[in-house]
Amino acid sequence: MTARRGILLVLLAGSLFIAGCSIDAKVEVRSNGNWSGDFAGTYLEGSGNRTVNIPDDPPQCVSVELESSNSYLEVELVEDGGMWLLNPTIDYPTLRTETVNTEILTCTEE
Repeated sequence: MTARRGILLVLLAGSLFIAGCSIDAKVEVRSNGNWSGDFAGTYLEGSGNRTVNIPDDPPQCVSVELESSNSYLEVELVEDGGMWLLNPTIDYPTLRTETVNTEILTCTEE
């Protein structure tokens, strides 16, 4: 019984370690107008605020364009390295534009 418990604990610890090593990336889009863009290979259109998850194998790039005049568009990329200190959370600068048909481009690190 003790050996089984030991094996179970090793397997559980290993799965937690693997889960903690993954990097999740997301894009926070904030706008009071219409926007469209390429989110790491997926084309989306929208208006207002939206959170978009992107693949976790860096580098990944996001390109978002403001389509409404008298509006703003903010794009923030966040990589969450999980609970391990080896993969800290990275907050990239928030990029902003108020010019229609202006593209914001940002990429995760390698």
